[in-house]
Amino acid sequence: MPRAQGVRNRSWLQTNSPIVIGGRLSLNKVWLAKKPYRTMEPWHYWIIAGCVLCILEIFTGDFLLLGLGIAAVGSGVAAFYDASLIWQVGVFAIISVIFVFGIRPVAKRHFYYTSDRRVSNVDAMSGKRGVIVASVPEGGQAGRVRVGAEEWRAVSEDGLSLREGEEIVVDAVEGATLHVRKPRNS
Repeated sequence: MPRAQGVRNRSWLQTNSPIVIGGRLSLNKVWLAKKPYRTMEPWHYWIIAGCVLCILEIFTGDFLLLGLGIAAVGSGVAAFYDASLIWQVGVFAIISVIFVFGIRPVAKRHFYYTSDRRVSNVDAMSGKRGVIVASVPEGGQAGRVRVGAEEWRAVSEDGLSLREGEEIVVDAVEGATLHVRKPRNS
């Protein structure tokens, strides 16, 4: 084959076959240069954003970032199947709205159970029974009562005097003072 003809005929540059240059096997550099080369596809960005949002949800605990992260992963799946950017954003918006307004309130009610109205601390004192330790004089003056293992300042709810050793019932708590009365059955 004449040399000039080989230079003019460049059909071998369009193939994917390896070329032997100088006794070494090398890839067709022209073909590699013509190939569109991107480091990351759009779906990579969506998946990474979704993972980052789901990880950030660990620090907030409000289920908002989790919903946005799941929506980003959904958009990544759409981008993987070559959906246009409008479809990707649409998938993100739809999944976000469904999660934020549909699933998130149910999840918050389930995980943050707030209807437990058990009383505790001072509020739990109302209705408990105790014993007078230091008599409670009439007229609203204070005495001492023992309720459980604690000793409290107490005043008579109905203004009557209560003697040491009598059983009482706590009606209310005001600051560190118990409002007490005699039990109804005695």
